[in-house]
Amino acid sequence: VYIYTLDELNTWQLEQRIKPDSKTDQYGYLGISTNKDQVIIRSTTGNIQPNVNYHLNIYSKINNNWESTGNIDPPENEYMEGSILGFKSNDNHMLVSAAINEDNTAEYVVIHLYKFINEQWIYKNSYLPSDPNPDSGYGFSYTVTDSDILIGSYLEDTNEDDSGAVYRYDLDSIFSNNFE
Repeated sequence: VYIYTLDELNTWQLEQRIKPDSKTDQYGYLGISTNKDQVIIRSTTGNIQPNVNYHLNIYSKINNNWESTGNIDPPENEYMEGSILGFKSNDNHMLVSAAINEDNTAEYVVIHLYKFINEQWIYKNSYLPSDPNPDSGYGFSYTVTDSDILIGSYLEDTNEDDSGAVYRYDLDSIFSNNFE
């Protein structure tokens, strides 16, 4: 991953290159997002199923240098294990999509919500469609705004075959129960 900054002459300058630690079994980087003073990189370890694990590696700028400051793995329980497909962040919230694949095939997608609290990403909630169906396209598009989570389901059949739907969740109501 190459990080560039725009200098005072409006020219992009290479600031730093981030590469996997050669002493690990890090296999590859598969996606990148930025949030505040962080770069979050989707990566894998291992290269042959079922020994592939998916992670989000967090790099923060410390003393003008990008350093590894943590990892985020999908929550571990009976229905949330799977590969990380992608992620999007907005201020203090991040959504991570994960394919649920008990037998190494994508069954359906779950969306995990994380919140940035005390300088770390904390898992808060997971979102599944009301009727999980691999044919609905649920979770292949999603975003988080200052007030809402929007999750697309491009083949949802509620109104008409393959008409699609968008699920909306209000962030304020999610955190209004004082569990923070």
